[in-house]
Amino acid sequence: MNKFRKEEEPSDLFEIAGVKYYFDLDQLTQFIRIEKPESVDDILGEAKKELVKNTEDSEDSENEELVEPELEGYSQIIDITKWETTKVMIETVLTEQGPIDEAMGRTKLSNQLSIPFKLSFNTLLKYQIIKEDDGR
Repeated sequence: MNKFRKEEEPSDLFEIAGVKYYFDLDQLTQFIRIEKPESVDDILGEAKKELVKNTEDSEDSENEELVEPELEGYSQIIDITKWETTKVMIETVLTEQGPIDEAMGRTKLSNQLSIPFKLSFNTLLKYQIIKEDDGR
C-alpha cells in the first residue's frame, strides 16, 4: 500500500510496453533498512570494548576522552551496499537511451534494450521496487 496515494484515486500512469509500472518507494525503504539496534554497543561491539581498554591502558589516558556516538536522532539505519546497488539500478533504468519502439511489443522491445537495463529492471521488479500497477 502506498502511503502517499489514496486508494480511491484513479491510476493515471503512462504505459511502458503495454504495462503500467512505477517505483514503490515504500518498498525501497523497507528493502534497504536495517532494524535499529538496541544500543550503540550493538553496533560497535568488541571494537568499543577494545577502545575503552586501550584508552585505560595508555599512559596519557587523562588527556583522552571516549566519545560515544549518539544514535537517538536517527530514524533508520540502512544497508549501504543494498542502497548503492539499488541506486545504480534505478539510474540505469531511468537513463536508458536509444531508439525504442514500444508499439512492437515486449519481445521486440526486449531486443532493443541494453543488458544493464534488462538486469536492473528485472532485479527491481523481482524485489518489488518496480511494480505493475493493478489499477487500484
